[in-house]
Amino acid sequence: MPVEDGTNPARGAVDALEQLTRHGRDLCPTDRDPQVWAGGVLEDLARVAELLDGAVEQVSGKRNDTVSEGSRALGSVIAAHRNLEVGATDARGLSS
Repeated sequence: MPVEDGTNPARGAVDALEQLTRHGRDLCPTDRDPQVWAGGVLEDLARVAELLDGAVEQVSGKRNDTVSEGSRALGSVIAAHRNLEVGATDARGLSS
């Protein structure tokens, strides 16, 4: 059961991901290049995936190698997808 009393810091992440799922590139500010913006968002999503392992471990109090492997794999797949689909540019739009 989700924590509903405001003490669940993951709730904000869930809300943000739900917004991305519903609106995607429509969330890109009008003064930003959509490709650069998408690259930055995908970079952040890859980082989120990689951080899930540590968050799960800290909250549960136990290390789980399956979570760790899945977290790293998902982060790597998202990063690779970013590089293929929007190009390897940093948040300023410069090629890496």
